[in-house]
Amino acid sequence: MHAKPWHSSYPAELAHDIELPDDANLVSTLEQSFERHRDNDAVSCLGDKLTYARLDEHSRSLTIFLRQLGLSTGDRVALLLPNCLAYQISLAGILRAGMTVVTVNPMYTPCEVEHQLRDAGARSVIVLEALIPRVLKCLPNAAVEHIITAQILGAPGSTGRAFPSDTQATGTTKLQPVPLDIALAVGAASLFEPVRLRPTDISFLKYTGGTTGVSKGAILTHRNMTASLAQMLSWTRLHLRDQMSSTVSPLPPYHIYPLAVTIATMALGFENRLIPDLRDTGIRDSGAPPPALRDADRGQHALRFAGGSPGPCQSGFLRDAPCGWRRRIGTARSSGAPRTRCRATSR
Repeated sequence: MHAKPWHSSYPAELAHDIELPDDANLVSTLEQSFERHRDNDAVSCLGDKLTYARLDEHSRSLTIFLRQLGLSTGDRVALLLPNCLAYQISLAGILRAGMTVVTVNPMYTPCEVEHQLRDAGARSVIVLEALIPRVLKCLPNAAVEHIITAQILGAPGSTGRAFPSDTQATGTTKLQPVPLDIALAVGAASLFEPVRLRPTDISFLKYTGGTTGVSKGAILTHRNMTASLAQMLSWTRLHLRDQMSSTVSPLPPYHIYPLAVTIATMALGFENRLIPDLRDTGIRDSGAPPPALRDADRGQHALRFAGGSPGPCQSGFLRDAPCGWRRRIGTARSSGAPRTRCRATSR
């Protein structure tokens, strides 16, 4: 590629071009990281944790369960979840099944959820247990056939709950919500068979915010996401090298920016510290900060990412949350403009 004006601003050790393998896909990248970092903490939320070994195990089980439901490669599975351990498991499990992830804003009204489920043609939904009523209202006009429920608290797969009497050991009746714990237990009893993926297969349907009309789905292939990931990692690894680190994730994962950071964190083998409510900094009530922030001292940051996000705008958020985040980590959400920046900081 010919030299571009911006290349003069690149660090000397940063390549000007990125070559992707012909069979590039997200799943192979994530699986390599799961194996390489098995003993490392992969994700934590409100005191609960999963290692990469457990994330690998649970996502495999979910892949198997989705296949047992009769879903096929390319089918759309919607995620109606906030930041939680179940989101990470579901994300990896859907991708490993060769299916398409449809991320849905958990603050959407039933009408907005219905539009997105219908437009995406989602056959299955993984939803926060408290949000089931929103999904049930959509069923008459959507193609949803299966519902899996999840919770914010607790590590999935650890409750040991028994099967309901009307749930079969090999799957579930249509439209009967099944807890994620049960889905993982059913899947764990069968053999995992990897799915062959092509770079052109669709990994995500990411929907716009709907500010100029109804939300519209943007098609992102595995090659799209792998190329984006390679660009992020080329810059990130300049500053982090081989050191282990962690990411604090307060932004909602249905948005493309925090989703990209989530995938990069998995690929690097870092711990993703999730905060379900980005307004919770422990500042306003002078209480203790959430677990994800207890060790996130400003001086410990080798790299900080910051970007605009359509976060919740309930009363007090725009006034209190930016102040709280600025005091905690030196970065605040200042507007909803679609911009992202990355800068190195002294350790």
